[in-house]
Amino acid sequence: MDITRSTVPPTVAAATVSSGAPTDGGPIDPVLLVDGTCGVCCWVGLALERRVPGLTAHAIDSSAGRQALVGMDAARNASWHLCDSTGRYSGAAVVRRLSEVSGHSHLARLLRGIEPLGERVYATAVRTRRHWSRLVPRRRRDLARAVIADRGCRAGGP
Repeated sequence: MDITRSTVPPTVAAATVSSGAPTDGGPIDPVLLVDGTCGVCCWVGLALERRVPGLTAHAIDSSAGRQALVGMDAARNASWHLCDSTGRYSGAAVVRRLSEVSGHSHLARLLRGIEPLGERVYATAVRTRRHWSRLVPRRRRDLARAVIADRGCRAGGP
C-alpha cells in the first residue's frame, strides 16, 4: 500500500476549508487532516498551524476530512494527510511537503531521500503513540482535541 502522494488531486471541497469559498484553481491553503480522537495528533496539528503559514488542521472524520479524502480507501484512517493545490500527501510525505510549504527546501530535499525510512518510523510512532503521548500534558491534549472537534462541528461535521 502506497500512502505517500496520491495521484488524485484534492477536491474543490478541500479548497473551501480555510477560506469558506471555492478557489478559482489557484493555490489553496494547506489542510492537515489528523485523527480527531488522538489528543497528541490534534496537539501536533495545532502546533504545526503556528509554524506553517495558512495551514489549518481538521479531523479526518470531519466533513472537511471526508470531502478532501473522497475516493481514499481504508488507508484514510491509517495515517495523517495533507491536501494543498499540488495534491494529497500521507504519512512521512506530509512532513516533507510541510517543509516545502514553509520554505525549508533543504529539509524537504533531505526528507525526500529518506522517505522509506520515514514511513517505517512514522508507522512505529503511530503504533506506540499511547506510550509517548505522556510527553504532552493531558490538559494540552484535551484542549487540542476539543479545538479540532469544534472545527468539525462548525463545518457541519460530526
